[in-house]
Amino acid sequence: MFDERAFVEGYQPQHKFLSLVIPPTLHHEILNIINDFELLQIRDLLLELIASAQDIYIRDVAFWERPENQKLITSAEKETEKAIQVIEQSGIDWKSLEKYDNKPFPKLDHIKFVFNNGTIKLEHEWLAKEFIENMKRAYDDLHYKNWKKDLARYPLRFDENAHKSKFKYRLAKSYYNLLTKIKSFKVTESTPYPNQLMLCIAKLIEFSLIPVGDWADSDDVKVKHIRNWLKRNDLEPKLTFAEVPADLEKLKQYFEPNFLEMANATKRADAISVAFFICQRFDIQDLLPELIHIASCITETNWLVGHQMTSNSKMNEPVIPEMNAFRQLMNGIKDKKKLTSLKFTLEGKDGEQELSSRLPLYLIEEALKEYYHSDQIEFDSDVIPTTYKKNEDGCIKIEKTAQFNLPHERHLVRLVHSLYNYLKEHSGIEEGEILPGEKYYEIIGILFKEAWVFYNKMVDDRSVVEKIKQWHQLRPES
Repeated sequence: MFDERAFVEGYQPQHKFLSLVIPPTLHHEILNIINDFELLQIRDLLLELIASAQDIYIRDVAFWERPENQKLITSAEKETEKAIQVIEQSGIDWKSLEKYDNKPFPKLDHIKFVFNNGTIKLEHEWLAKEFIENMKRAYDDLHYKNWKKDLARYPLRFDENAHKSKFKYRLAKSYYNLLTKIKSFKVTESTPYPNQLMLCIAKLIEFSLIPVGDWADSDDVKVKHIRNWLKRNDLEPKLTFAEVPADLEKLKQYFEPNFLEMANATKRADAISVAFFICQRFDIQDLLPELIHIASCITETNWLVGHQMTSNSKMNEPVIPEMNAFRQLMNGIKDKKKLTSLKFTLEGKDGEQELSSRLPLYLIEEALKEYYHSDQIEFDSDVIPTTYKKNEDGCIKIEKTAQFNLPHERHLVRLVHSLYNYLKEHSGIEEGEILPGEKYYEIIGILFKEAWVFYNKMVDDRSVVEKIKQWHQLRPES
């Protein structure tokens, strides 16, 4: 009912703390209704629902119920088609002009801006084009990095508002399901919508400042409104899981069996959403079932090989003195403790060197802090060699080796190589000669980012792509 996004975005639902700002008289009225209908056992839940519904209605719904804003919803698709046509005919996007082969190119003559107090006509061709060019540039920098795809998605913004405009119907249905489930009201096949239940729902909805018909209507009229809402609308559950089988035999040619076993045919909504976005953005829709499976496996293995430096949990971790020393170094630097000396040896050089002066030690501290904050995944993921195996009962057996991993043998590095080879063979995208594999790196990087490999989705796309390229180029001598 409240359109919880956690399952699609791939994080745990959070507790919400909301304020219900009402005068004491209304508070007493709410408690009286709860008492009158014998709902004391769910009093706190009802107060939370009233507060949540009030917040959603005022913040997201009421604005779109106004007639002038309804027009924005109904006209969005038609006006978007016009906007696409304007950009295509302006000559700014040269690919769009290919359809005018052997025909005269369209030419922008002027733009009219119509205000409620008059019209301004802009006839300077270059200035007029700048308006269109800046609009195209803005849409080129959105989700899909393709102005036409992102502009075509513009009406979808209003699909959500159209969905929100039916919030009161879903709220009524939710109250009905709740109150009948706990058997606070008796319903039968012959009387599925008793008047007392309808009146209770109407009162609860109005406490959230949501009108049930006209505020001045009698209770009898409001009972009829609620009954009609329930008969004409249903509560459609949001997608949380779906059956999406993948061609595992094909994937086994590129990916490790233990990795592929981490997901089954039933996939989580966040993995489906990630794969759908990747396929749409890079025009590789044929890979959708397999990318859903891969995204699911990445999500399921993140916690198995990640957080090895930052987590307080040392589950199944063998005693590794060198790892303890490394943790002590990094944790000390993160806590702003100073290095007092540092001993080192260099490849090809005899003897051990020592630094004890403050300046070089300060520079080393700052370099380590900066690298850790920008590349935490390097310190956290599969630093200790970790193997995992899903048993027949669904439990996962995790084993760790008592040593540091090698840079090129870490889980994510191996996964990058697997994805690169898979995309090279099946994506239909050429590897290229000038910047070989650049598009593969971009696909893998965005996939990792959207699947929470880097712990958040706010990291810059370019830095992610560079990290993927760096991992793909690691060799045993690195």
